[in-house]
Amino acid sequence: MKSSVYNLVVPGENGNSLLFNTLTKSFLVVDKELRTGLEENSFGGMDPGMISGLHELGIIVDDEADESKVYALKHNLHKYSTDTSSFLIFPTHSCNLRCPYCYETVMDIPKSKSMDRETIARTKAFIKGMTLQNRSSRVVLGFYGGEPLLRSDICLDIMEDIFNWAGERGISYFCVLTTNGTLLSPSVSKRMHPFLSSVHFTLDGPAEKHNAKRFYMDNSGTYYDVLDAVSRAKDKKIIITVRINLDDDASEEDVSEILADLEERGFKDRPGFFIYFAHVTAPNTCFNEYHDDSRETEITDMIEKTTRYWGLANSLGWGGSLTNRSGEEHGYISGSPVPCEYIRNGCYVVDPLADIYLCPAYCGMKEYSAGAIDENGMPEWNSSYFRTIENNPVSSVRCKKCNILPVCNGGCPFEFLRGDEEAMENYCRYMKKKIEKKIVSHFRYHYPEKYREVFS
Repeated sequence: MKSSVYNLVVPGENGNSLLFNTLTKSFLVVDKELRTGLEENSFGGMDPGMISGLHELGIIVDDEADESKVYALKHNLHKYSTDTSSFLIFPTHSCNLRCPYCYETVMDIPKSKSMDRETIARTKAFIKGMTLQNRSSRVVLGFYGGEPLLRSDICLDIMEDIFNWAGERGISYFCVLTTNGTLLSPSVSKRMHPFLSSVHFTLDGPAEKHNAKRFYMDNSGTYYDVLDAVSRAKDKKIIITVRINLDDDASEEDVSEILADLEERGFKDRPGFFIYFAHVTAPNTCFNEYHDDSRETEITDMIEKTTRYWGLANSLGWGGSLTNRSGEEHGYISGSPVPCEYIRNGCYVVDPLADIYLCPAYCGMKEYSAGAIDENGMPEWNSSYFRTIENNPVSSVRCKKCNILPVCNGGCPFEFLRGDEEAMENYCRYMKKKIEKKIVSHFRYHYPEKYREVFS
C-alpha cells in the first residue's frame, strides 16, 4: 500500500489536519500520527479496519496503482464524449445597457454586428450537422451576448427550427437564455416560452446598488424591470437562475434585501429556482487574473465572503436554491475532470460572424477563434482548435504529479497557449492557493462540526 499522490493536506490549529483527496473527493480529519504515517507510507502498525477504510476513500492505494492513468481515463472519457452537443450562440454583441464592468468594454469586437440571414442559415445547418456527426442524443442551445433579446427574432428563428428538427429525430432538446431581463416583455416571453428550458438573470445587489451598476443608456436603473422579468417567468415550467453579483463593498444586509425581494415575489421554495453569488471584477480580469499578484487576496476574500452568503441564505430558508454541493455547478469542489466544459468535444461558441470559439470570454476576438462555419454549415477548423481540444494535462510534467490536478484539471488551456513559462509558474502558484481556500471553505460550510475539530 502507498499514499495517494492526490492527497492534499491542510494543517489545522490544534494538531489535527484536513486531508482531501482530489481524485475521489474524500474528506478526512487526521491527527498527527495518521498524517505522519501517510506522509511516510508507514502502515505497519495500523489497524486493518483503518487501512481498509483509507483504501476505500482512495487515500491509500495499491502499490502498483498509477493514479495518473485513472485520472487520464476520466479526463478523456468526459472530454471526448459527445452524447450532448452544445451550442452557445451570440446573435449580437450589441447591448441596450452600459454596465461599467462589462468584459466586452475591453474587447476589440464588432459590437454593432448582428447575425444576418446567411449567418443564421449557416448556424442552424452547423447545429444540425454537428449534432448528427457527434451522434448526440441531446442538443443544448444557449443564447448569450451582448443582449440576445435585442435580436429576439434571431433567437426565435433558431430556437423553433432546432426544436422542431430535434423532435422529428427523437433528439432531446434543451435551451438556455441568458438575458439582462429588460427586453423580456410579455409578448416576447409568450413567443419564446415553448422553446425555452431555462432563463438566467443577473442582479447587481439590492435596488440602489444594482441601479448604479446596471443601467440604461439614459442612466436610469433596471432593478425593478429585471425583477418584473424574473416574475414573468415564475409561473412557466422552466428553470430560473438568478446570479447575484456582489462587489467588495457588498454586505450581508445587501444579500438579505435581495432575498427578501425575491421572497416577496414568491420564489422561495419554487421548484427549479436557483441562486448563486458571484464577484464583480474589472473588465479585463479573465485575461489577467493569474498574472496579477494583487488579485490573490481579493479572490480569497471573495471565497470567504461567498461562503458567509451561503450560510446566510441557508439560514433564511433558501438552502434548496443553492447549487453548492460537491460536483454541483456553483460549488467549490468541481465534479468535472476537465477545466471547463467549453473545451469539451461537442461544445461550440458561435459569434455573429459565424466564427467558432471554444470560450465565450474570447468570443468575437478573431485571433482566438477555433474556426468558422462555411456556406454549407460545416466547420473549417484552424490550428488553435486542435491545440486546445487535444491539450491533455497528464502529458504535462508540470501537471502529472501535482496533487490538485483532478480539481484544477490542468487549468485554462487558453492561458497556457497565451502565457510564457514565468506566467505559468504564477498561474500554478495562484491556482493552488485558490483551490486550497475553496476546499477549506467547502468543508467549513458543509461539515461545520468537523471543521471545528481542525480549525478551532
